[in-house]
Amino acid sequence: FEFLAKDPNQNVRRSVAKNPNVSLEILEVLAKDPDYDVRSAVAMNPKVSVEILKVLVKDLYWSVRYAVAENPNVSPEILEVLAKDPNYGIRWAVAENPKVSVEILKVLSKDPDYSVRSAVARNPNVSVEILKALSKDPDDNVRLAVAKNPKVSMEILEFLAKDPNDDVRSSVAMNPNVSSETLKVLSKDPNENVRYAVAMNPKVSLEILEVLSKDKDYSVHSVALEELNKRNLKESKTKLLNLLFR
Repeated sequence: FEFLAKDPNQNVRRSVAKNPNVSLEILEVLAKDPDYDVRSAVAMNPKVSVEILKVLVKDLYWSVRYAVAENPNVSPEILEVLAKDPNYGIRWAVAENPKVSVEILKVLSKDPDYSVRSAVARNPNVSVEILKALSKDPDDNVRLAVAKNPKVSMEILEFLAKDPNDDVRSSVAMNPNVSSETLKVLSKDPNENVRYAVAMNPKVSLEILEVLSKDKDYSVHSVALEELNKRNLKESKTKLLNLLFR
């Protein structure tokens, strides 16, 4: 590797920088390589140390800093620096990182770029407090990400059930945390995709399925009937087993 790390061809040096078996000493040398693709490869290497990432976080090329933000070894301190990066793509990568802290997510939840705020809403570390704030975001994509988050509360889903965007309401209907009351409200939604999503939710009651089985939209009443048949069959099997094993 030492010999190849000095190869005049940048593609060879990049291949060395990407190799997970390369030593930290060689990665340290390649972190100062004149070619930004080589430095990006170093930043992406799962073996790279936090010390090397601290050097690369100051790189002039956005692709190198982006690779730092995505590295699984990146420290909270480095993520804090990158959360203030002028490039929105790097801030997005920070918001997507599963190691990012709630404090940084709170800062990024107010980011001027909607894709960054959407990434915050998708992050598994996001707090209910942040999700509540983002549920009122002016951008549809951000509210959609909130509605899809498995951590979102019943109260937030109830609020988003009144959202003007059809996709947001559909996502509310599919969320496993949605309440029976909210599903009942959405079963009367003017949009057929929302009603279809209600019928698909495993939590939907038999009462709602009965109503949706008579829906004017073919796809809605078809899926509601199919779900009713499945539940009736399951109930019949349970009753039969109870009779056999009394």
